[in-house]
Amino acid sequence: MAKKRKPDPDKLPTLHRTIRLPGQLWQDLKILGIREGKPVRSIIHDALDSQLGGMVGVLKELGFHGDELENDKLVRAPLDDNVIAKINYARRQTGLPAVEILRLCLARFLTTEAGEVSQTGAKDKRKSQ
Repeated sequence: MAKKRKPDPDKLPTLHRTIRLPGQLWQDLKILGIREGKPVRSIIHDALDSQLGGMVGVLKELGFHGDELENDKLVRAPLDDNVIAKINYARRQTGLPAVEILRLCLARFLTTEAGEVSQTGAKDKRKSQ
């Protein structure tokens, strides 16, 4: 009778996903794997372990707060060609979705330029004083 093998908790099943990455980034990743004698999977794990925690903190400082997504509302925003051109320029420069760029700009503007707006629409008195 064949012996049952216990699953190795360090080896989760690998699922291959098709993702879009810059060609040079992918080549550099493979070269690093060859140089270190590691599979690309291990290099990806190392990159996430090294960079993800700090990056999440920086993104949250910039205004990315995933927990707010459930409160999103569909709105009809007045966007002229000039606004769309500015957002698309930033989208092409950063690779971020246009709507995220607009959302970040609006949120940062409200907290830095116009004072923080509360849930009732009134300015936060601590920011305006």
